[in-house]
Amino acid sequence: MYCENCGRQIRDSVKACRFCGKETTVALKAKKARLFKTLLIVVLAIVVIGAGFLIIRGFTGTDTVSGVVENGSVAGQMIRAGKTTYMVLENNDRKITQILKVDEKADAKAQEVYRISWPEGGNTAVSLVCIQGNTLYYLEHNTYKTSVPHLSLYELKSLDLKKEGSNPTAIKLKTRDGKQIPESIIDFCEKTRNREFSLEDLLGFQRGFEKNYIYIMQAYERAYSKAVLFQIDCTTGEVSFVEGRSLDPVESWVLRAIKDGYLYYERLDYEVSEGLYRASLSDLKEERLLDASGMNYYFADIRIMDNSLIYMLSTNYPEQTGFELHYLDLKTKEDSFIFAIETRKTFDYTLSATTIYYFEQGELRSCNHDGSDDRLLIKNRDSAGVKDSLHILGDWIYYRQNGDWYRVRPGDGEFPTKSLN
Repeated sequence: MYCENCGRQIRDSVKACRFCGKETTVALKAKKARLFKTLLIVVLAIVVIGAGFLIIRGFTGTDTVSGVVENGSVAGQMIRAGKTTYMVLENNDRKITQILKVDEKADAKAQEVYRISWPEGGNTAVSLVCIQGNTLYYLEHNTYKTSVPHLSLYELKSLDLKKEGSNPTAIKLKTRDGKQIPESIIDFCEKTRNREFSLEDLLGFQRGFEKNYIYIMQAYERAYSKAVLFQIDCTTGEVSFVEGRSLDPVESWVLRAIKDGYLYYERLDYEVSEGLYRASLSDLKEERLLDASGMNYYFADIRIMDNSLIYMLSTNYPEQTGFELHYLDLKTKEDSFIFAIETRKTFDYTLSATTIYYFEQGELRSCNHDGSDDRLLIKNRDSAGVKDSLHILGDWIYYRQNGDWYRVRPGDGEFPTKSLN
């Protein structure tokens, strides 16, 4: 149907237009019907409304950003321990990278835990991996300005959170029981980096985080005949790996997510998507989830839940002018369309157990996993900058705008005007 206020097309079942917020005829009919309900139903409605308020004020989402993929993006930049959230801020003006922490209090400000000064002519990126006890583990990526193009060095480090002012400790990677890395991997690293192979070079490949492990899938280079998965224990620096099935010579993989013992990835053939797959971390046994053969799209992003996933689909590759959000039941393989996205540049989303929270055109909205009950939660007060990097941690939604971290609760009514830092 079409909204009577703005004229844009919306789903038949929604109670309010997702573009202008105007109530639809569905909502008006529902209001009239409620006038004839009995007292018992009114009491039940009050209970439901109260429960809904609690859901809005206190999220039931995950307390850690686990299973995320870090591939040059901002994923993996936030993690929670107890009631404290840790985040990363890269300051281009001051040429520093900060690890910050902030607690659950409404008026809390972020405090600096550690500061890294950038190398001359380069920069430093940090990816938070996990917290074990009082120790924070993270990846430090330094890019240097040298005669060698794109010289990048990766280090795995630990930081004692209990000792204020402590310096991080570098963790040297080592193979389990002296097991040898495949020669094809070593040759590739040495050719692309113009120097002798180091185990730390593996950290420059596609990687994902889950629990206290970093997973690296080296399977997208067409020169290799087998898929190789590396597992790095952050607490010990121990590297182990498994070799999976043989690859077609033109095949490549793009790692999309890691969750509960599975890799979720997209298979490509000369940059044309073949579909979405998952494979066990133990043996790389493969299962196809969605077939994209002959289609002109690719999977821009996926988020995993217990028995389902929500994914963003680019419907016009390579122009990337159309995007859709879909829901996939991992048990039945039933695929459901949720809604179309006008532009990915102004869209980002995060999930709780039952709800999708998303920014679109600068406004925070929510809907159920099937797209129903779409509603506007917070109107955009300041349109400057794109809000992205949505995470649900505790009672708060965290996001970035113009490089700074902010947080908001839907019940607050509007975006805060000051950042956490």
